[in-house]
Amino acid sequence: MKNKTNQDRISHFSAQLKRLLTTFIILIPTLTLAYWLFFNSLQAAGFVIELPVEITTEIDLITRLLAFLVCLLPITVALYAAVQLRRLFSLYQQGIIFSYDNVICFKRMGLALLAWVIVGTISDTLLSLALTIQNPVGERLLTIGFGSSEMTTLITGSVILVISWVMKEAVEMKHEQEFTV
Repeated sequence: MKNKTNQDRISHFSAQLKRLLTTFIILIPTLTLAYWLFFNSLQAAGFVIELPVEITTEIDLITRLLAFLVCLLPITVALYAAVQLRRLFSLYQQGIIFSYDNVICFKRMGLALLAWVIVGTISDTLLSLALTIQNPVGERLLTIGFGSSEMTTLITGSVILVISWVMKEAVEMKHEQEFTV
């Protein structure tokens, strides 16, 4: 039995994470569409997720489809980040650990996290409007929220961006050393 090197382990786990991310990329939009299509049945069965407004009655198909479209905004950002992670793990699987391509993946993931906060805040606001648009005048709601989880995500995205800048500098130094005689 052959001893596995660190690179073998990195390659193996990277391949597994790529498969997991591919599943995520396929399932998330599909499950979100199913959730909104069957929202009334799911709500009646007690399956409720946290929404920006409380829903106590059934909502019509047009409102549910509008809610799905609003949910596509943060989902698109999440899928973009997942694609970048998948690309990064593909590089790791190939043994490419320290390159400009890695830096680009990190930078894009950091930017995606920053965008996630902005888009998430906007989509929650739009979702509250979409879910109450059919209510009578005076009972429509427009909510805006920003909390500790958004702050944590902003900080994490900023840290990842700084890491990408540091990695870029290190890759440039490595590149210069390779061509120095």
